[in-house]
Formats: sequence, structure tokens, C-alpha cells
Amino acid sequence: MCVIACPKKILELDHSVTNGKGYHPAHVTDQAQCIGCGSCTIMCPDCAIRVEVE
Repeated sequence: MCVIACPKKILELDHSVTNGKGYHPAHVTDQAQCIGCGSCTIMCPDCAIRVEVE
């Protein structure tokens, strides 16, 4: 869900890892392209994504 919510399309699921709830965690493919909108945090099924703005 978070992958779909990203307006920059820079999130991908890591299919080599499965967390305790059975999800593949998402990772940012290009941190420089992240605009810090927080759409991924709202849609994250584990509420595990945090957006930190520098």
C-alpha cells in the first residue's frame, strides 16, 4: 500500500525479507528524490515508516 501511495514512485518492497507479520518491508530506492510528503506513513500496514525532514 505504501509503495502505491508514493507520488515519486521511489518505494519498493524487499522480497528477500519477510517481517514478523508476514509483510515484505518497503525501502526507498532514491532518497534524494523523496519529498517528505508522508503519504507512505499513512498507508503503511505496520505503521513502521517514519519520515524525517532534515
